[in-house]
Amino acid sequence: MPFRSEMEWAPGRRSGATRLVVRLETADGTVGWGEAICLLDAIAAVLERVVLPIALTKRVDQAEASHRHVPGAGYYHHKREAVMAICAVQMAVWDAFGRA
Repeated sequence: MPFRSEMEWAPGRRSGATRLVVRLETADGTVGWGEAICLLDAIAAVLERVVLPIALTKRVDQAEASHRHVPGAGYYHHKREAVMAICAVQMAVWDAFGRA
């Protein structure tokens, strides 16, 4: 979520929120929420282009299965970004699983 104006402090600037929030809805309408820290600009791209497409091929009882496929999907050089995106998605999947 972008800020109206950049936040500045001694180490640098931040142009948006530092949390990634994921809302996941299963085929039966169950909603799960997940969150992770989001300090790197490429996290959104890794989430949208790799993590979500892989995660959406799995059932909610396979929450941990998707993370094995992300490094081989072309974003292996964005390992930190992938870990943060995977964490938010897995939390949302586990939340949906628990609610179901």
